[in-house]
Amino acid sequence: MQVILIGFMGSGKSSTSASLAKKMQCPVYDLDAVIEERIQMPIAKYFKQHGEAAFRKVECDTLAETMQLDGILSTGGGTPLSPSSFDLIKHSDCKTIYLDASNDTIETRIKKDKHNNRPLVEKLGFDGLMNLKLQRHPTYQALADYTIKVDDLSVTEVVNKIIEIIKEK
Repeated sequence: MQVILIGFMGSGKSSTSASLAKKMQCPVYDLDAVIEERIQMPIAKYFKQHGEAAFRKVECDTLAETMQLDGILSTGGGTPLSPSSFDLIKHSDCKTIYLDASNDTIETRIKKDKHNNRPLVEKLGFDGLMNLKLQRHPTYQALADYTIKVDDLSVTEVVNKIIEIIKEK
């Protein structure tokens, strides 16, 4: 894996990783999509049927396998919270980039996104979601090699910043 993108839901991980992979002409892996393909059901359904511990185990195993591939990896917003997944990412040779978006940006993006099912939004509401983001922020920061504040940037601008980071080596 060349780059791992982390961040809260709505920070732009999926759109950025797809655009970055296209520009770099390499594969892209959205960890949530890889997991859903593996478990043959939506993550929310698996979570309800098997619980968080079982999901985090599948997530960590899938993360470990996917990290062996070449390309760009977009993680789920909760991926770094699992100590096993955190350690896998932290001790990898991949550049880990935290896409950091403000509460307003995240709320706007989530409200516009009609394609993704986001059970946490329904469960917590936006105030609860922003509290969760605040709780996760230190974990994202501890894991990141680089942080990009994405609020006033287009996907193309974020991609260009990531390419500059990759070239730094």
